[in-house]
Amino acid sequence: MASSSLMWEKRSKAILDNIKNFEADFICLMTELASFKEIISALTNCSPSVILAGDFNSKPYVHKYLNSDNIPSDIDLRSVYEFTKGEPRFTNNVPGFAETLEYMFYTHSEIISPVKLLDSPDEVDFLPNEIHPSDHLPIGVEFEINRNI
Repeated sequence: MASSSLMWEKRSKAILDNIKNFEADFICLMTELASFKEIISALTNCSPSVILAGDFNSKPYVHKYLNSDNIPSDIDLRSVYEFTKGEPRFTNNVPGFAETLEYMFYTHSEIISPVKLLDSPDEVDFLPNEIHPSDHLPIGVEFEINRNI
């Protein structure tokens, strides 16, 4: 399992520069994750499942990029929420912006399956607030591991 928080530079940078930074960060992250998976595979003589979660500070662009030919990796990741019940309507809600920025991905296989997801509220006042102390809502999943394979 890997967790990441990719930085979003909102100061005076152009959107294109932010996308390029995101792509570079994501390529580095996926390259390291592929290397780690390769090491674990060699040590354990199996192909481990991969779970990647984090604040990607990116709208649904992350889905398209993750499954594009730009990623130098053979790790086939799916969004847990998109695959099961759909992405939350938002995980960040501040004045002028309400979008999903947090994602959780996993390698879909017979070995691991998402069975329970943390629900997100459909509506909240701006974040943070009295009920949600962060400017981001949490996401979460419970996986079932099939040990009979």
